[in-house]
Amino acid sequence: MAGYGWNVPFFESRIVQTSETVFWVFQPDGFRRAFVRDKKDTSLLLSKRPWGGKIRGDVITVRCSCRNYGADHVHPELVFRRGQLVKMTIPDGEFTFLYDGNVVNRVQRNGQDFLRTVVDKKKGAVTGFEWSGGNRVSFELAQRPEVRVVKGKPVTCGNVLSLGRLMLTDGTERTFRYEVRGTNEFLRLPEKEIGWSAASKLIVRDGGWQYSVMSAKTEGDTATIGRVNGKGQKAFWHDDRAKGVLTVEGGDGIRKIETRFTSGRLRGLLRKTEEVTDGKRVTTGEYFYNEKGQMFRFKNAKDDMFFVYGANGTQAALVNNGKLLSVYTAEGEALAHTYLR
Repeated sequence: MAGYGWNVPFFESRIVQTSETVFWVFQPDGFRRAFVRDKKDTSLLLSKRPWGGKIRGDVITVRCSCRNYGADHVHPELVFRRGQLVKMTIPDGEFTFLYDGNVVNRVQRNGQDFLRTVVDKKKGAVTGFEWSGGNRVSFELAQRPEVRVVKGKPVTCGNVLSLGRLMLTDGTERTFRYEVRGTNEFLRLPEKEIGWSAASKLIVRDGGWQYSVMSAKTEGDTATIGRVNGKGQKAFWHDDRAKGVLTVEGGDGIRKIETRFTSGRLRGLLRKTEEVTDGKRVTTGEYFYNEKGQMFRFKNAKDDMFFVYGANGTQAALVNNGKLLSVYTAEGEALAHTYLR
């Protein structure tokens, strides 16, 4: 809708089947969510809880059974027909999407016109969006070099239309320019330049930051991302999910490491936090849990904190460094006696 390489999620929400059992939902908020068919009932779709879905002919409905979602406890629901979003129910209301072919031309909210697309009748292309109150966002397309990889090398082979200018409701404008330099593509904005590898499509530059990205080597792992700016400041991010280790380094040079349990009842819970400064590694927190998965102890260089629970699992008291800090139940003080000095 907004040209090559751009997406307007609210108008281009869809569900795509990528295999016999896998479906991807591109939500109106830009988030992408995976669903798989239930093995016993193939009309049911399963996703990360509390999301699920149902297939009825050419209509697929996905829904979040969220707890206490919104003031009226409305559960978000998206209805797709032949892959296109036709209805969305959220706490803000019920939205109906009306199409002209494959393009949304009007959106209604609770049965009333809410938003429409503005179309250049001569070109047959969308040029913006207009709300029922009259506010409008407009855009123009511009030439963008099209790069294809031929025998492993990026080659510029003509141009495509992409977003060139955006006019917002308050009258401000944003411009977008494109170019190819060497083996990289660049998007130039008024405030900065963003570049990426034409071959891998991985980022190489964002403003003053130069990026180095290594793709995941094993299934379930994540990319390793490093960057450095002109001042020599470095940043790093990697989530090794197999080992349960998340490593993050900001521009301050301090590398923070989180270790989590990877199996059993405690899977996903924080086990230890560490910091590395000038090559020196220091433990900043250790976390201990009971058989119910409740954290009962936290320890670092300054604190040794115990969370005391009653037989029913309710927290009864809080003890730190051998001193009683808080009592929450009638039996709390007695239960905390073991941890007092």
